[in-house]
Amino acid sequence: MTVTGGLPHYWDGAWRAYGNAPVVLQFQPKGSRTWKTVASGRSGSTGKVSLRAKAGADGSWRIHCFGDYRHFNSPASAGGDYVDVR
Repeated sequence: MTVTGGLPHYWDGAWRAYGNAPVVLQFQPKGSRTWKTVASGRSGSTGKVSLRAKAGADGSWRIHCFGDYRHFNSPASAGGDYVDVR
């Protein structure tokens, strides 16, 4: 499956694309409380993110940005989108 999205950040009084930021695709199996990193990459210059992984089991998926010295991490409490594999 391919997970896509956009990565914005609030900078200089406005929301802007957060380009070239390190991001990971994480999976949390159904019934687990642990997120596992299954793919990594960087956002594009326009903040677009696209990461791929195989969905082999039911569970939740999320894209996570760890931030840097100027940016906070994505919220650790952020849930993901649930995928029911059939």
